[in-house]
Amino acid sequence: MKAWIRVRPVAFIALMSLAGVAQGQTLVSAITASTDMGSGSSTSLSNTINGTGLSPFSLTGLHAPTIPTNSWVSNRTLTGQVTFDLGVQRGLVGFSFWNQNDGGPDPNGRTGINGVSILSSADGFSFTPVPGAPTQFLQVPLNAVPPQIVTFGSVTNARYVRFAILSNW
Repeated sequence: MKAWIRVRPVAFIALMSLAGVAQGQTLVSAITASTDMGSGSSTSLSNTINGTGLSPFSLTGLHAPTIPTNSWVSNRTLTGQVTFDLGVQRGLVGFSFWNQNDGGPDPNGRTGINGVSILSSADGFSFTPVPGAPTQFLQVPLNAVPPQIVTFGSVTNARYVRFAILSNW
């Protein structure tokens, strides 16, 4: 899975690869990603923030078929949290997200995040829901795939973005 969160005026790469697409935004790497779900199938959570598997390395790049060296999957835990630390407070306006695709551990897109709550925080302790963010990610039954591009009203002063994963495909 990869995701890019769009921020204002800059964006970052994170669990998916977080970054911005709107005019005046640039791609900025997330500082860290952490999870309470572990890592399985020889994958690494760092693949959610490093752009591995994207061609070209952009908010709209295609993600290659998912393999352990270009993706992240949990250690069979189906619910939990993934939190991205942007290093400093920023304004958020959306993200690009690449869910596990047909190259993943199960054919036909039967893996990946389904139900999700997207939260933000200025301090890493008090998280609030991001208004207008999706509550479900698309199922991806194909190999090389474009991102699911998500936009929402601006969120100000967010240093942390959390995906509270509620269900799995």
